Amino acid sequence: MPQAEQIQPLSGNMARAMLVLLAVEIIAYSLGFRALLNNGWPWVSALLMMLGIYLGIRVIVVGNNFLQTWLARSPRAPEHQLGLLGTLRLLWGEFYVTVICYSFLFPFERWLVDQAPAPLQPGAGTPIILVPGFCCNRGYWGAMARHLSRQGFGPVYAASLEPLFGSMEDNARQLSRFVDAVLAHSESNKVVLVGHSMGGVVSRIYVHQLDGAGKVAKIIALGSPHEGTVIAHMVSPAGENLRQMRHQSPWSVAFNKNQQQDCPVPITSVITPHDNIVAPQASSVLHYPNASNIFLPGVGHLEMPLSRRVMQTVAQELEGV
Repeated sequence: MPQAEQIQPLSGNMARAMLVLLAVEIIAYSLGFRALLNNGWPWVSALLMMLGIYLGIRVIVVGNNFLQTWLARSPRAPEHQLGLLGTLRLLWGEFYVTVICYSFLFPFERWLVDQAPAPLQPGAGTPIILVPGFCCNRGYWGAMARHLSRQGFGPVYAASLEPLFGSMEDNARQLSRFVDAVLAHSESNKVVLVGHSMGGVVSRIYVHQLDGAGKVAKIIALGSPHEGTVIAHMVSPAGENLRQMRHQSPWSVAFNKNQQQDCPVPITSVITPHDNIVAPQASSVLHYPNASNIFLPGVGHLEMPLSRRVMQTVAQELEGV
């Protein structure tokens, strides 16, 4: 059995950064709260004002993402149209998950997730590795791991992709090390990769470019920008992986030429026509002759790993693997 450090997902840097940002935000709100009190505000009113600012910032961020991706949206099939209630549920679900992920799950990952080499959930079948996307980590995957374990799948492990602003090839090499450690720890021959967002693209790089095909039984991609996303254009100066994920970037066009032939492993893409990060939403569609594409309308991008419908779909895709 490998030592713990051999299977560690190297996720600490991102979690520490999130924790520092959260601490800075809390300090800023505390100073604002005190300033309001010094100006004669009742403490309840001051507290509600700070809470309103906290939630308002997140409303603006989520709303801007929906606006940008709506402007670049793909045509939607009639059966994928949402009514008023469906739209409100979509907006609320993405807002709620944004709050809990960036305020709790991501910063406090090391306290929420078992340390390696223990899997998130035990099991006696093919190991499942959950791979998060850009600026996310293992803290995301508790609900998905518990659901899959209850359905009899697993053991379930979770990786985190670093370096945060490196290339996706760098991320794939780190995933490769994690896969090897999981195989050794579980004494298995293959794993299933369930990748959310960038994690699904990195999983494809792993099987195409890093000799991972012989170690992977299946890839399930959730809301992955296989052909990039317009959202990445606004933030691409921050890192190489963001430049690679620009919609129809030279890197993306060159890499997707491999879809002219079968993927070397069975692969499924789970797509939300209402994705508020990946746009055009058709960028998540895979074109391998042997690929499966599943559409789940009414689910937000960040919400996908926590959505019960997505969890059920992943479990169905794991049958017989």
